[in-house]
Amino acid sequence: MDELLFKNKDFVVQISTPFGTGSGFLLSEPLCIITNYHIVKGHGEVVVQGNPFPKKVVSVVYTDVLLDLALLEVPQGYQPGSEQPVLFEGTVPEGQMVVAIGHPFGLNYSLTKGVISKNNREYNGVQYLQTDAAIHPGNSGGPLVNENGVIVGLNTMAFSGSTRIGFSLPSKYIIDSLRLYKGFYPQRVLRCSSCRSPQLFEQAKGGYCENCGKAFPKEEIHPREFEPSGMVAVVEKMIERLGYDVRLARNGPFLWELSKGESRLQILYAQNTGFLVMDTVVCVLPPKDISRFYEFLLQESYLQKNLVISVRGEKVLLSWMLHENDFNEEEALGAIDDLLEKPVAYRRTIEQKFGV
Repeated sequence: MDELLFKNKDFVVQISTPFGTGSGFLLSEPLCIITNYHIVKGHGEVVVQGNPFPKKVVSVVYTDVLLDLALLEVPQGYQPGSEQPVLFEGTVPEGQMVVAIGHPFGLNYSLTKGVISKNNREYNGVQYLQTDAAIHPGNSGGPLVNENGVIVGLNTMAFSGSTRIGFSLPSKYIIDSLRLYKGFYPQRVLRCSSCRSPQLFEQAKGGYCENCGKAFPKEEIHPREFEPSGMVAVVEKMIERLGYDVRLARNGPFLWELSKGESRLQILYAQNTGFLVMDTVVCVLPPKDISRFYEFLLQESYLQKNLVISVRGEKVLLSWMLHENDFNEEEALGAIDDLLEKPVAYRRTIEQKFGV
């Protein structure tokens, strides 16, 4: 399992929009990122990040609603290495061991193992691979690989009410789509779900397929612009004031991430309770002297004015929390500054005292 992750880690990327996150994977012929259409639905641009590059805004260049397939441009400056992922050509045998790789629930690089239960499960005229490898939210769009690390499918959906019945688009459909798109690369293309003909985005702005007359989904022709409101707008205005690109800071509808040097700050707006929570990881718990370490944390937490030190699992967090009714922008900006600066000093002190 670890070997399969290591082999594919540089190719699997995380994709985020203002409304959620998903996965995708890099290919070199043509140079693009493969993902599901439902992840990028209604967006002309999305944010991608992975091992080969930091967070970048890229364009959606190909969509196929029927196959739930989309292609994205790669970030400018990215150059593929000598080793590239391989797409399986042929019929995947039932009973074959497979692994779904992706970023479920926003977590980085997770694997779920299973087997191919059925290799021709039909839905809407498309034959899917049925697998018991768990496919979770955020995991879709990632690759389904066999025990040799070869990509056999695109993780697409899970059976309603079950995470152990998943469906992946066989790689043969991806290969066919890539061959089709090569003739248009790098222009933006829509593929008609009725007659299956490709059409340049510029020619489809009327909203109908020029070949058969079928209407394209409205969100394909007119990508929606995200318009934050309420507390979300307040947070994003504050992020922009700090000099960050808010598109890159977003990790979903109510979650943002800021970085400065070694520090990573997560900002969460809990819409159901109205609380704004900011967390940054200071360090992990030490393997020894744990009583003395907790005593140190309690003393430091007592000295904090507006911040709180806590332990979550193995991680030591520095946090700030306030209800939206009590929100003060200057206070929040000061808290962000502290949360990005103080962990660095704490790490040095903790390393000296406890060797963490």
